[in-house]
Amino acid sequence: MFKRRNQQILILDIDSTQADTYGKQEAAGYNAHYGIDGFHPILIFDSITGILLAVRQRPAIYDLCEETGCQFLVKLKHNSRLTDLVQHQVTYDDNTDFSMAETQIFELDYQVETWLKPYWVAAQDTRNGGSLFMTTSQ
Repeated sequence: MFKRRNQQILILDIDSTQADTYGKQEAAGYNAHYGIDGFHPILIFDSITGILLAVRQRPAIYDLCEETGCQFLVKLKHNSRLTDLVQHQVTYDDNTDFSMAETQIFELDYQVETWLKPYWVAAQDTRNGGSLFMTTSQ
């Protein structure tokens, strides 16, 4: 069945999935991305073997990592609050060549209501070359 391995490193593949619900299911919530009510649990796999290790409801996963001293890396989805924080960090000057693409990287502390504390976030802003700015006399 399973062979015992002497793994020195455990890499977890953590992702979410949508499980649609109908009627008034307890603990179900609206998911704007899918446009339907449902559960949106976290699935945790061993990245090396592909074995499903656990399924957890949000947001307890961050708290569990903190409590057990587990280091983690999360890719956050684009959202308006992060966009607002990052857009105030972008810098341009008189020598900026707007015909060329440019990427700027920023570090910031970010916290949502369900997190017990803020976390360090790396954000990337990319401007495509040839982007135009529009002005109006109004």
